[in-house]
Amino acid sequence: MNYHIEVKNFTKKFQQKAVVNNASFILKKGTIHGFIGPNGAGKSTTLKSLMGLVNKSSGNLEIEGKKVIENPFFNQNVGYIPAEPNFDKGWKVENFIKFCGNDLKGISAAEIEKKLVNSPLN
Repeated sequence: MNYHIEVKNFTKKFQQKAVVNNASFILKKGTIHGFIGPNGAGKSTTLKSLMGLVNKSSGNLEIEGKKVIENPFFNQNVGYIPAEPNFDKGWKVENFIKFCGNDLKGISAAEIEKKLVNSPLN
């Protein structure tokens, strides 16, 4: 298998309106890609579906040959940080980093804290 992510005939509808309609693409291992398009084009919806955060309406989503629907909880092989994250009231960037690292990726709180303290931004 020479691909990492395969999206085939992927459609996602919200209230009967298709926000992604019949998208297909393959992303090979070792490559870097970005989604570019206007707001509402379905970029975030596609990424969230690949992570199992949003259910697809139809089509097939696979990561390393495994169907996303069979492994619906936060996929360890796909990362997603929105350009403009919506923080809960009182959350700071540090809270968001800890959430992404610990809750989504399973990195220990101690390791995250160590990286934050040693960050060149501090």
